Amino acid sequence: MRNDRIRIVIADDEQNICEMLKRLIRFDDLGLELIGMVSNGEDLRNVIVKEKPDIVITDIHMPVMDGLEVIRWCNENGCKTNFIVLSGYHQFEYAYNALKYKVNDYLLKPLNEDELNETLERIAKGIREGEQKKDNSAYIQSLHEHFMKTVSYYRNGQKPVYDNVDMVNQEFMLKVEPGIFRFLFICVDDLRKDKQGNEQLNSVIEKLKDLSEKKLSHCCFEYVCRARTRSMKIFLNYPSDQEDEVESELKRLYEEAQGLADLFNGMNITVCIGDSMNDPKEIPAAARSAWYTMFCRFGIGTNRLIWYGQLRRADISAQKKEWETQIRHAWDVLDEEMFANTIYDIFSVPRAVETTKDFAEFVHEIGAIAEEGKESFFQKTGLEAPEDREVSPNPRLDDSDSMEEYRDSLISLYSAQIRECSEMADKKNLKPIRLACSYVESHYNEPIKLEDVAKVVNLNPIYFSTLFARKTGQNFTEYVTLFKLKKACELLADSDMNINEIADSLGFTDARYFSKLFRKKMGLKPTEYRRIYG
Repeated sequence: MRNDRIRIVIADDEQNICEMLKRLIRFDDLGLELIGMVSNGEDLRNVIVKEKPDIVITDIHMPVMDGLEVIRWCNENGCKTNFIVLSGYHQFEYAYNALKYKVNDYLLKPLNEDELNETLERIAKGIREGEQKKDNSAYIQSLHEHFMKTVSYYRNGQKPVYDNVDMVNQEFMLKVEPGIFRFLFICVDDLRKDKQGNEQLNSVIEKLKDLSEKKLSHCCFEYVCRARTRSMKIFLNYPSDQEDEVESELKRLYEEAQGLADLFNGMNITVCIGDSMNDPKEIPAAARSAWYTMFCRFGIGTNRLIWYGQLRRADISAQKKEWETQIRHAWDVLDEEMFANTIYDIFSVPRAVETTKDFAEFVHEIGAIAEEGKESFFQKTGLEAPEDREVSPNPRLDDSDSMEEYRDSLISLYSAQIRECSEMADKKNLKPIRLACSYVESHYNEPIKLEDVAKVVNLNPIYFSTLFARKTGQNFTEYVTLFKLKKACELLADSDMNINEIADSLGFTDARYFSKLFRKKMGLKPTEYRRIYG
């Protein structure tokens, strides 16, 4: 068994990515040593030949030789290096091909610090024990990991991901058959939070992995388990006529898991079982239902077996609409205090509500709503999104021991990102423009004068007019006019209001002037527009 440090090389054509990886990797904790950073494939190949690193972390797209070519060359020339590939969602096809050359794992950009270090720890452990084999099983395992990591990231209302089981099997090399699809989480909440508890936690997770596979895999077409530090996520695919047997095994699994919990004072083991689905299109929904069940353990209580079917429903549609509006507005104006207050408001619902499916569903959506607000910011400003943003739209739920702890992690994650975006905008002198646009969106039903808005953003009217035109490509008056006319189009198409009422609702005191302006800008009279699009 080797005792020296595992030697690592980082390869990316962006220096800031290399430096970020250098900051994120826990070299001392994992017994790792950085021996080089390179910015192109040819230099990477030369370093591999000369230094023979144990692990290479490489981007796919690099000049001279890309990461794929280097991996292929190393395989053809018998190099023993372990590869971790960096990839974006849109680059998954490249990562898929890279895995054919037996890379050990790939990580999605933007990177997650815990996921990066867990991957390095696993590979380093295998190297030291002589058990790390770059063969087809590693390739298949990596695809299974990707399936488990990404399956629940899809939002409600989006097009289903999989039309049939063949699509699932082809993309992830699974052995799924028509039948039932189900996910569950086994959560280990360690209430002690000390060094001894952490060591015992690792042992408990390993024992739960063995126990789960023993209890469940024999009655399934496919069984996939993804173990984390404090939880396990399991995917089950089994025949429809085996539903009763599987549910009986799940109950026995929980009972035996409690035997483990009894051995370790201060550890609670909760088995959270999602809904069963029989359509491949509903696989993401099945995964989300298990997440909802895991979330509700905070209110229902830990150290028990929780079925998705136990969760009640609650009519919070009005609150959800208001919360979503507030989150989006906080991002529009980059106000981290407003965002934090909104999250506090959301998590202040009565206990009877916070343990319902509907509340869990919305909490799961918070990250996606915030991500959309963030993407909208970068699109509106033209600024480049930083590479070191978190890949997952939500903090890891299994890292929290209470509803309050998860709430605080949400606030911490997105308040920091709002602050970062605000600082970027201020450097670009975009904050006055953002506030002006927000003012127009909130007061479009009133007459809007440039001088009034200049006061709101605390700028000289002449300077504000020049700045707005320079930053947006149009003068302020034109922006206000087009914004009002877009609203007019919506009202003409979707409401029964007459022309006078629409003009008045948009702050026009003269309906004839409104009609003339509408025809000039839109190419049609308001009545003609309504006849065509209404």
